[in-house]
Amino acid sequence: MAHRRTDTNLSKRSLIFLCIGTICVSISLGIFGGFLAYRFSDTLFGLNENTITLQTMSESNESNANLSTAQIVELVADSVVEIKSETSGYNVISESSGSGVIFTADGYIVTNQHVIDGADKITVTLRSGSTYNATIIGANEKEDIAVIKIDTSSLTPIIFGDSDKIKVGEEVIVIGNPLGQLGGSVTDGVISAVNRTINLDGVDMNLIQTNAEINNGNSGGGMFGRNGEFVGLVVAKSSGTDLEGLGFAIPSNKVKDVINQIL
Repeated sequence: MAHRRTDTNLSKRSLIFLCIGTICVSISLGIFGGFLAYRFSDTLFGLNENTITLQTMSESNESNANLSTAQIVELVADSVVEIKSETSGYNVISESSGSGVIFTADGYIVTNQHVIDGADKITVTLRSGSTYNATIIGANEKEDIAVIKIDTSSLTPIIFGDSDKIKVGEEVIVIGNPLGQLGGSVTDGVISAVNRTINLDGVDMNLIQTNAEINNGNSGGGMFGRNGEFVGLVVAKSSGTDLEGLGFAIPSNKVKDVINQIL
């Protein structure tokens, strides 16, 4: 009888150790699997904590509005690119041009969705003249915002300003690629209105209005405040006698929100 009690005790101990061991292995596999999933997803999408961090203007710099137009251009011109989209159909290749704004040093660019809509090939030209093929990361058709990516590094990203703080009468500059042939063109003006609801191609959009000259090809370009901060993404998707001499931009806070949603 004593011998059988010892066997029973040993069996109970073995069962307990087996259960504990199984739990430990399961926890370890779960942690390791989660780690692999995290690392693998970064590899798949090319996104990590650095690439999706959007630089924002600090409060200490917001009050330092003493930059000349030339100084602002020197700060931000490298952040604005030319975009050419090619669409193939029925043995015909159609081309359209626009602008874009770099928001990470490793090649993420924001533009208007209509600039790259339906494109089979997208080409980005930097201020330096270097040209790259781009891939579409994602787009929001309703907000007319898209994110594309080029394979390079050491670029000059924009610094986001707070579009909720801009006021009517403040000076701004616009940089873009008007007519699809004049990349890096600079125009200046003032904020004519904020929170302006405009219907563009059948869609109501809440936009910033400016008297800075904007033409076709400026779509996706940047509007910058007097500190060089990015305050709006230019929209030039529609023109007509009712919009003659008026320019509009999507507020930077809206642009930032949509970028985060896409990424």
